[in-house]
This record gives sequence, C-alpha cells and structure tokens, in this order.
Amino acid sequence: MGLENAVNFRFDMFSLREAGIHFVRKRYIVRRRRAVSAGEAADQGC
Repeated sequence: MGLENAVNFRFDMFSLREAGIHFVRKRYIVRRRRAVSAGEAADQGC
C-alpha cells in the first residue's frame, strides 16, 4: 500500500509539472503573438 501511494504521489507531481510547463508555454506563446501583432500594427502606422 505504501509503495502504491508513493507511485501515485510521484505521478501526481509529474502531471503537475507537465501542466505547469503546458501553462507557461501557452502563456509565453500568447504573449509573443500579442507582441508580434502589436509590432505589425506599429509597422502599419495604426
């Protein structure tokens, strides 16, 4: 039982890390896309 709990705990930590990486990557992409579109607007003289 203890081993099973350890495995489950480890899996939870792994999925938390995966979710965190996913979240950060998504935020980074959104921010970059926003910066790019803002740069394009500036290039067009808006």
